Amino acid sequence: QRPSAALGALVCMEDASHKMEGSHFLSATSMCDVDSEAVQEIAQTIVAATSDRRQRAVLAFEHAQNAVLYRVGIYSDKSSDTLRRGYGSCSNKANVLVSILRALQVPAGFGELLVNGKGYLLWPTPAFGHRIERCKTLLSEFNSSTRHFFVLLQLGGVWLRVDPSDDLRLSDGGKHCLRTLEPVVFDGFSDACLRINPLDVRIDWSLSRQPMSSIDSYLLKKQKAPPLRVQIINLGLEFIRNHGADVSSQPPNAQIHACWRYIMQQLRKGYEENSVLLKLLASATTGFSAKL
Repeated sequence: QRPSAALGALVCMEDASHKMEGSHFLSATSMCDVDSEAVQEIAQTIVAATSDRRQRAVLAFEHAQNAVLYRVGIYSDKSSDTLRRGYGSCSNKANVLVSILRALQVPAGFGELLVNGKGYLLWPTPAFGHRIERCKTLLSEFNSSTRHFFVLLQLGGVWLRVDPSDDLRLSDGGKHCLRTLEPVVFDGFSDACLRINPLDVRIDWSLSRQPMSSIDSYLLKKQKAPPLRVQIINLGLEFIRNHGADVSSQPPNAQIHACWRYIMQQLRKGYEENSVLLKLLASATTGFSAKL
């Protein structure tokens, strides 16, 4: 028996009444591959762990949040591919959560914010203020308006907004310097949203319309942001995730310099044969660091 059929036998009786709430919020799409083996295995594990509908939703959220690490960029992956890759952007992680929830027969769709792409990721805490503002120069070539995706799921007839974007390791490493990285915890009853500076929110479409059943067309788009800029930002996130807590007792300037040293070390490994690029990076980094 296929995993999807076995799982359906476990949940179809208890959740039959919910199927009338909108089958398009329970169905697979080409990119949200609910019936894939990777998604079905996670759903089966959750079903075996608890019979409580809300707790199942919590476990699905926690898996999408922490089994897939957050990275900036556009990755044209199906939800099963993202699970195997182990990292993805807000859209990829939302797609993973929606696929798991739908496999659990919990109606789920996509919410969307139009945000300031040049700054919404970097909302500093007071201690880091102007230092983080200077780091926003890295985002200067990003669109001033970009889409941030999260998930809307239906429990007890109510649509809840949840955002699995930031894995807790990233939050724990950077919550002292970025308000955006304040940990997001879902309890099954209330919204669990990423903390975004209201000044960076252009439009919140989810407040005025139903959740979207698919974001396939967005996931298939090509990335427009400069690849090197994206790589530098993701290396910074990697430093925060793996070393942020270790350096958190140091002065803000020292923490940012430590992050830049890490970024440069990793870039040297990746571009060791491109001496011209390395010289340009070293020069830009020296000038940037001097302004902090």
